Amino acid sequence: MEDLLYFQGLNCYLGCVVNGARLLGVPYEKAMASLWSETEFTYFPVNGLYLTERMTNGLNQLGMRIEQLHCSSAEHTAQYLSTFSVGEWMIVGMDAFYISDNPFYQKLHGTHYFLAAKDQGNALRYMDPTYNTTTLNISYEELVAHAFDIRRLSTGAASGLTSDIYQETREVIRTLQEQTITAQIRECKGQNQKRAELLAKYVEAMLNNRYLYAHYLERLGKRDEYDLFYQPEFYSRWISVRNGLYKLSLAPDYETVIEQVCTMCEQLIDDELHMAQQILNDDPASFP
Repeated sequence: MEDLLYFQGLNCYLGCVVNGARLLGVPYEKAMASLWSETEFTYFPVNGLYLTERMTNGLNQLGMRIEQLHCSSAEHTAQYLSTFSVGEWMIVGMDAFYISDNPFYQKLHGTHYFLAAKDQGNALRYMDPTYNTTTLNISYEELVAHAFDIRRLSTGAASGLTSDIYQETREVIRTLQEQTITAQIRECKGQNQKRAELLAKYVEAMLNNRYLYAHYLERLGKRDEYDLFYQPEFYSRWISVRNGLYKLSLAPDYETVIEQVCTMCEQLIDDELHMAQQILNDDPASFP
């Protein structure tokens, strides 16, 4: 089987979406071209995540369909699974506590997604992009009992998708200059302190988009020119912002934490603005 695309640190659901698109033969890279400037993320209560809508919409334009099947009971899950053909791909959300090949099996509860397909007999084969594993199996009974989210993957008519790195970069500069996240962080005090937890999840969505946009730049052959997105320390700082927001949601000394998180966030925004300006200053002929 073909190797998975592995993104260290990427949210498990998005890892499944990208690899699912690849399995279906959809040119997924084009759907990443506008992710750096995205700020309007959608919150999904089913998994407690903010996720990119731009990539989903872009993949739809490129011919990929993702149909959510609401697994409100084991009976509904079994009914939905009966409609899948052998070899048809799906994204499955389960509690990692019940996934026997997961490191957290019988140890820790937590949302996890993987790619699965019906096989012959009473099992499904599955691949896990988070752990870069491709030859796994899960029983039909396990999936029916514990899946909380199933999304059918298929292809349909494509309308095409165009991208312009200079237009995207100008939009990046605008959104970074007009960003309100630091103002929102400063409001997380007193009765509003718990808002920091949702902001942490929002920052996680920003971080995921940067992992994906870095892949897009790499496919353009621009890894060396724009190396900010390939520095582990860059992602470590964004992770520190996210973790600082989780701390802020609980910390009694919230004023100190607010200043620390805002300072880190402002420095990251300055670094990204510098890289965006560098892209605008480059010769258009250097891009494919």
